[in-house]
Amino acid sequence: MIPSCNAYKEPSFVSTPLQHVDYRYGNPNITDEFLDEYASKLEGFKRVFKLVSEDPLQGLTMIDAIQRLGIDHHFQHEIEQVLQRQFMLSANGNGFHNYDLHEVALRFRLLRQEGYFVPAAEVFNRFRDREGSFRHELCRDIKGLIELYEASQLGIDGEDILDVAREFSSQSLRKWRMAKVDLFSDRAIRNTLDQPFHKSLSRFTARNLLGTDFQGTNGWINILQELAKMDFNLVQSLHQKEIAHISK
Repeated sequence: MIPSCNAYKEPSFVSTPLQHVDYRYGNPNITDEFLDEYASKLEGFKRVFKLVSEDPLQGLTMIDAIQRLGIDHHFQHEIEQVLQRQFMLSANGNGFHNYDLHEVALRFRLLRQEGYFVPAAEVFNRFRDREGSFRHELCRDIKGLIELYEASQLGIDGEDILDVAREFSSQSLRKWRMAKVDLFSDRAIRNTLDQPFHKSLSRFTARNLLGTDFQGTNGWINILQELAKMDFNLVQSLHQKEIAHISK
C-alpha cells in the first residue's frame, strides 16, 4: 500500500465520455466534423504522450502542461502509469538522486498531488548547506526556483523544510522580478507567485499557458494547446446547454 498525504486534487470539470455527450447546443461551430477532429487529436496525442514520457523529465513536463491546461481528465490512465513508474524509481533510490532542482521539485510535486508519499526532507536536503539554508547558487536557477515554490505549497504538518523552501524561493523569485528579467520569465514568475498551481483552478489559469512556449523547447506543446482550445469550446457549449436546461 502506498500511504497518501493530504494533497488536494482538482476535480474534473468534465468526466463524461465524449461519445455520450451532446456538446452542440448553442454553438454552431460544434459540428460532427469538429467532434471527429477532436477525437482524432485526442487519440493522437495519447500516442505522443506514450512515446515522449519514456524520457523521465519530458514525461513530467508533459503531465504538468496537461494539468495546467485543465484537460488531465482525458489522460488519467496515462498519467497514472508515468507517475507509478516515477514513484517506483524514487522508492528504489533512483528518482531523486540527480541534482537538477527543477526536475527533482517537479517530480516531488506531481507525485504529492496524486497522493504518493514522498518524504520532503529526503528529497530536498541535498540542496541545503551545512547551516540548513538552501545553497546560494540555486538563486540563479529560475526554473528550479519556480518549481521549488510550487512544491512548497504541498507541505504537511511538521515539514519545516518546505516552509524554508517557500521562503527561500519566493524571496529569490521576487529579486529576479526586480532585476527585470525577460518577458517570458517575468510572466512565469508572476503567475507562480500569484497563482501557485496547488491553490488555483486550472480552468481559470489555463490561459497563462495558451499561446506561450511552455518550457521553451517542447515540440508537442502546440498540439496540446490546440487540443485544450477545442476542449474549452466543448465544455463551454456543454455549460450553455446545462444553464438553458436549468433556466426552463
